Amino acid sequence: RNITLVDENKLKLVAEGGLLPVLTLLRFDRESIQEHATGTVWNLSTHPENELKIVQEGALPPLIKLLRSRNVLIARQACGALRNVSVNDEARVDIVDEGGLSAVIHLLRATAAGTLE
Repeated sequence: RNITLVDENKLKLVAEGGLLPVLTLLRFDRESIQEHATGTVWNLSTHPENELKIVQEGALPPLIKLLRSRNVLIARQACGALRNVSVNDEARVDIVDEGGLSAVIHLLRATAAGTLE
């Protein structure tokens, strides 16, 4: 995950086919894996060239599901990734169509305000 803090690495990981394996990790049952995977997707989503690719590779369903995680870090990182990709008009529509709006509302109701910063 730390390697994706560098912009050049964000692009390189996606260009070399690393996005799909990271997205696969979002579906694992172990919280430690989900924490690293959501953090990595959040980092990758900060680069404008990755926003739509993340959506096209199927990230929305697992990210939206992880908004309901009992682990606040996982939910927060999933929310951050969704926020970043939502700057894309197409992605914004897809997020709502996939149930993201109700999941965000659930997260807002279930989480203490200070943890969402």
